[in-house]
Amino acid sequence: MLDLQKIDQFYGDSHTLWDIDLEVKAAKCTCLMGRNGVGKTTLLKTIMGEEIIRSGKMIFDGQSIEGFKAFKRAGLGIGYVPQGRQIFPRLTVEENLKVAFEANAKQRQMPEWVLSLFPILKSMKSRLGGDLSGGQQQQLAIARALVSEPKLLLLDEPTEGIQPNIVKEIGEVIRRLIDERGMTVLLVEQKLQFVKQVADQFYILDRGRNQINGDIESLNDDMIKQYLTV
Repeated sequence: MLDLQKIDQFYGDSHTLWDIDLEVKAAKCTCLMGRNGVGKTTLLKTIMGEEIIRSGKMIFDGQSIEGFKAFKRAGLGIGYVPQGRQIFPRLTVEENLKVAFEANAKQRQMPEWVLSLFPILKSMKSRLGGDLSGGQQQQLAIARALVSEPKLLLLDEPTEGIQPNIVKEIGEVIRRLIDERGMTVLLVEQKLQFVKQVADQFYILDRGRNQINGDIESLNDDMIKQYLTV
């Protein structure tokens, strides 16, 4: 579904991503892991087209996309839920969801299956986004990304600052998207228990480099101690 080859990215003179190779398999959840500041969010932004790469290849669904702007990548089927949610606080829940129509010119009807994943949003469609709890805002951000029915969903720390019951719901939604709808998910996440609940494979970054990857069952205590423990 997504294949990154030798990706290099810079902020000014600072080399932030070094020779990143990454394969995100179709209808699977791949988790990007690592300590704070190692390049996980930057890598998601480069995939979405919000950051420019210096070199390397980026193949999505069989097509080279490294020169495409973010809006074009969205139109090809990449959905993105950034860290911090970035919903519109002065728009209603329904208006926030309809913003996603811009990513797909053919999309003008709200997919019922999206609202069925988060029933609370259907009952709150007239409420302002800024009046929702943090967990509800995260659900809204995910739902908004799903409205355009993406092939690949990028999630940047979706459990950050969220109450445990909604964390559990988000995990269940991710697995339903994969198992029932065949969606592909690339997830940045710090919580190991959540990762083991939803992920099929993992990549660990350290200092902007891909250090180790494998099936989630192969993630062991030595890897956690070396690359993830603060």
